[in-house]
Amino acid sequence: MQESAVSDTSQAMAWVQCPCDAAGNVDPTTTQFCMAPVLELSHRGVRLVLPRPVMPDSQLRFEIRLESGKFSSSMVARIVGGRRGKAVDQWLMDCELLEPLTDETLDLLRAKSPSGSPVPSPKA
Repeated sequence: MQESAVSDTSQAMAWVQCPCDAAGNVDPTTTQFCMAPVLELSHRGVRLVLPRPVMPDSQLRFEIRLESGKFSSSMVARIVGGRRGKAVDQWLMDCELLEPLTDETLDLLRAKSPSGSPVPSPKA
C-alpha cells in the first residue's frame, strides 16, 4: 500500500476501537476510540491513520462512515505494520482483516462512502 495525503476533510473515515478481541469485544476501561481516515481498503486489509502507534498483532474494531451518516457493520482487523506519518500525531497502520470482505461488501462500502471521498483500493 502506498501513502496517500490525508488533509482532505471529506475523506472516508472510520470509527476505530482498539484493542479488541477476535470477536470485536472491547473493554471500555482500556480501549481507545477515535475517528480515523481510511487511506485504503481491500478484500483482505485496510490502512488507517491513527493518532498513536498500535503494537503489531494487536486487533482493532472499526466501522466505516457511510454517505448517510450511519456506519457500516463492524469489522475486526489485526495490525501487521505501521510507520509514522507526516504529522506528529499521525501513524499509518496496515491491518489485515480477520474475515476478508466479499466483492459485494467491498463495492458497497466504496459506493456508500461520502460523496467525493470514495474508499480507495490499494495502489498497484
